[in-house]
Amino acid sequence: MRIKIIAVILCIIFLISTLPVTGNTIKNEKTTIYSLGTLRDLNLDLAVTNAISNQVNIYIGDGAGGFTNTGGIPVGTFPAGITDGDFNSDGILDLITTNYEESNVTVLLGDGSGGFTVSGNFSVGLEPLGIKDGDFNSDGNLDLAVANTGSNKVSVLLGDGLGGFGTDQKITAGTGPVDVCIAKFDGDDNFDIISANYDSNSIGLLTGDGIGGFVLSNTISLGTDYKPYAITNADFDEDGNMDVAFASCGFPYVGVLYGNGSGEFSNLVNFTVGHGLERFDIVAEDFDNDGNLDIAVPNTDNDTISVLIGDGLGGFGPHQTFSVGGYPVGICKGDFDSDGNYDLVVTNAFDNTISILLGDGTGGFEDQLVKQTGEVPVGIIAGNIDYIPIADLDCDGTIRWTRMPPGTDIIDEFQVGNTGEANSVLHWQIDSYPSWGEFNFSEESGYIKDGVWEAIQVFITAPIYQNTDYTGTIKIINVDNPSDYCEIDVTIETPRTNSLIQTLLNRLLERFPNLFTILRGLIEI
Repeated sequence: MRIKIIAVILCIIFLISTLPVTGNTIKNEKTTIYSLGTLRDLNLDLAVTNAISNQVNIYIGDGAGGFTNTGGIPVGTFPAGITDGDFNSDGILDLITTNYEESNVTVLLGDGSGGFTVSGNFSVGLEPLGIKDGDFNSDGNLDLAVANTGSNKVSVLLGDGLGGFGTDQKITAGTGPVDVCIAKFDGDDNFDIISANYDSNSIGLLTGDGIGGFVLSNTISLGTDYKPYAITNADFDEDGNMDVAFASCGFPYVGVLYGNGSGEFSNLVNFTVGHGLERFDIVAEDFDNDGNLDIAVPNTDNDTISVLIGDGLGGFGPHQTFSVGGYPVGICKGDFDSDGNYDLVVTNAFDNTISILLGDGTGGFEDQLVKQTGEVPVGIIAGNIDYIPIADLDCDGTIRWTRMPPGTDIIDEFQVGNTGEANSVLHWQIDSYPSWGEFNFSEESGYIKDGVWEAIQVFITAPIYQNTDYTGTIKIINVDNPSDYCEIDVTIETPRTNSLIQTLLNRLLERFPNLFTILRGLIEI
């Protein structure tokens, strides 16, 4: 496998040596922030790994199928795979690349305006390629699965929700794993991992235990010389169980294995894509709007992509081909022109370009639109890079206590919630509270994800004066938008001072506790 990768790299370097170098090179400083400025839209953007210039290029989408290349962000040596997610729990999309030559991954934390901070590298196995993310230990934080082709392992790194990851667990998957996909394949509620093993011509199922552990439970041989290179998962036959499809090298096929929901799969079924013997990526989506999933793959050795239209029963019709640039490697999907139809974007390693193919909603695509990128584009992913979901602060509760002796300690609580947009994160803070008495809180600030409410305890010492009603409010603000605030009403009533008559009556009752009963009896007589 290593010889094949090195040969491809040398070939690419030779071919591009006669081409103009494009893209922007920025000095690699760990704490440098590469920012485009303040943008906020719902248009899909792109991130592309450039294997020779060792950077990620960001393309900001305009929602009409156009993109602006904002330059390159330095990462590790020979970045190949890429994934996205909110890795530091701030509601903003982040990126992570696999660095083939350095055997690590680079974390890029997004600022929501198109910029990223290169926050750190985390070691994995030898020669990492494919990468996916998911919550493997059910703690609400995203974790990573990485295919390490040089060490025959899949690395699992558990995230801390702050952008960091623990030491990787290395799990035997097969010989030469090049890609992974993540889903629930065996009927429980835990995420599993499937690896595409290039050198052992097999697929490996790593079943998860829900607390971050995995074990190789099933290996499916694909036959001699059948080389799976990229893998994806979807329910192609609509039976409620997850299936897998993979792009092959060595044969002009896309292979599909149909899952039974118990961690087992059918025999291999092949669908001809007709052109070439090398495919390094694969995506599944409904390209013709019939409700059934379709498949698209790039064909590296004849500069096309093939699209297979699904029938919803697990079958696929004859392939359609569409021209792209030189040596297409990566492919991603999305509605880039906001017309409700899925489109495709492909990385072209020999041309240093990306090809944008706008879908017509019937399974066809317009002629490619070409954009320049960095040297040898490989991996690609689509997402809302310049978008910050808006949080909305809400509060619930009233604090009211009556006849509280001066100096009494009171414990109560109120609720703070985020009722904002999906994936938003609320940064809340207590801004003010009454000046009378003493106030303390279990938390005075924090972060809350969308749809979540948190109980905040308040500890109050009643004021020292009697015969007084104390009123006021606790004001809580959205730190990112102080005009978004809410208030909790607070009322503390201290006992009123007793009059002389009240004092005498109290003393009589203390001495003669049955006084009122006796008086009531006399009145009835």
